[in-house]
Amino acid sequence: MLLLLCLSLFGCQNADAKGESVTYKGIVATYFAADAPVTERVVLVFGGSGGGIYTANRMANTFSKSGVNAMAVAYFGVQGLPQQLANIDLNYFEKAFEYVVSKKGISREKIALMGISRGAELALLLGSTYQIGPVVAYAPSSVLWGPCCNDFPSGTVGWQYNEKPLPHARQLPYQQPNENEYHGTPQFMKSLQGQDLSAATIKVENIPRGIILVSGEDDQLWPSTFMANQIMDRLHAKQYKYPFKHLSYEGAGHVISPGARSNIQRSTLANGYVIIMGGSSAANAKAQQDSWPQVIEFISSKQLME
Repeated sequence: MLLLLCLSLFGCQNADAKGESVTYKGIVATYFAADAPVTERVVLVFGGSGGGIYTANRMANTFSKSGVNAMAVAYFGVQGLPQQLANIDLNYFEKAFEYVVSKKGISREKIALMGISRGAELALLLGSTYQIGPVVAYAPSSVLWGPCCNDFPSGTVGWQYNEKPLPHARQLPYQQPNENEYHGTPQFMKSLQGQDLSAATIKVENIPRGIILVSGEDDQLWPSTFMANQIMDRLHAKQYKYPFKHLSYEGAGHVISPGARSNIQRSTLANGYVIIMGGSSAANAKAQQDSWPQVIEFISSKQLME
């Protein structure tokens, strides 16, 4: 199912021949060097629940074309890595940080993180855990969620650190209006409002050098605008001292990240099951086109280098 979803959204081919495959201590990554860099920063890019490295390659390639060096990093769904988003240990990503520092000569202070959906959740988690930033989060989450997207044994988590499970929000049961369709947002909203989330909440105030959130107000896969607003409220409450903003787009859905097709409101899998994404083609395209220059300006800001 995940592979088919990836095919429908992104095509699942490598972005182009420009990317340099990375072989380093077991990480699966592709490095995209900008032809004319506008900043010294390197962005580590993470895809979402589709797995693999395809969507991350697309986004990293888009960064490189905009003058920013970027490295797409897979974390499940490829050979040599976990095949599902389950029990992903943060220690794996330390090797990606190490590669950029040792092989590309970039200090940790100049590493940025960018992700979409579950990848945005990951980027925010890594930034808060390792004090690496700034962070760009498309369709973000304010909390950690469990494994995705199949049935797992009791005790399985989405994320762990030093092999210790990290607390996560539970997805509470929700009756879908159509058994052949998945409407994620109502279920996630029920889950966000129906349990104590203090342990699962991402400590975004620990992220240095800034945060930019991008969401579609008609996101039907999960309530990214609601969760982005939760993040903003937390940053205000914690008197976060770095720049932060939320770019929220009326009528846009889940598929608003760079490199993705903008005309995806739903995705029909080969078995006929339909994933509802939300948004309209025009609103999704506007979100992509309006947010991207602001993301590049944010990432390139000399203020965030200090």
